[in-house]
Amino acid sequence: MNLLRKFAAVLKRDWLTASRYGAASILYVVGLVFEAAAFYFVARAVGPAYRPDGFDFFSFIVIGTGIWGFFLATVSSFVTTIREAQVSGSIEALVTTATKPSLFVTLSAASTILRDAGQLAAYLLVGFLLFGAAALHVNVLALLVLGCVVLALALAFGILAAAVQVSIQKGGAVVWLFGSVVWLFSGTMFPISVLPAPLQAFSKAIPLTYALDGLRAALLRGTSVFEMGARLVYLLPFAAVSLPLAVAVLGMTLRQARRRGTLSYY
Repeated sequence: MNLLRKFAAVLKRDWLTASRYGAASILYVVGLVFEAAAFYFVARAVGPAYRPDGFDFFSFIVIGTGIWGFFLATVSSFVTTIREAQVSGSIEALVTTATKPSLFVTLSAASTILRDAGQLAAYLLVGFLLFGAAALHVNVLALLVLGCVVLALALAFGILAAAVQVSIQKGGAVVWLFGSVVWLFSGTMFPISVLPAPLQAFSKAIPLTYALDGLRAALLRGTSVFEMGARLVYLLPFAAVSLPLAVAVLGMTLRQARRRGTLSYY
């Protein structure tokens, strides 16, 4: 219950802040329509004959860019939380509260994650309803399992990015580089089969590659959890190990920064 009260307090704080910028939400929805429209016309220019991994091209892009955008925004939210605390001078108070720093950072990023999830849902709805993407054949259980795995991975990488921000104050740059690499090599906008063999091997080491493939299959083909095979065999252990490891790294980084007196550097 104590955790729920803390979560509710953080959500209330962020809601009051966001409510002052209601026009931004309208502009974001308009932006979604234009972004989906751009991909729709790109897919028309390419033609219906091109079916990457057996999916129609527009559906392939919409799902890929939507999930990638959510993943990267979630990772970035942790860096933003740490940097805002550094700039405002409140980070010392953050790490001395009764709440574990990793949990406090996660709670502070939670409202942003919920907002990003809502934006992802809106983006997919725009793509599939307004621009006639392929008919959905959703396997709900597989979608939920993969969605939880993607969220766990985003939390892990976000916490690691927060640790980088505390350690060298370059979390934003690291997230930008990380996002660019993931965008290029995870099959966000084109199948990894078009890459040279060595780069395909690198792509297959990126967990989001398997997540995107699995989510497309769960959304468009109705592929079940039991049919996910190697995707979940790779993703589940990776997520189970990376999240607690990231929490441990952040805790260690905060302790080191306090000892060096660099906690408030930004």
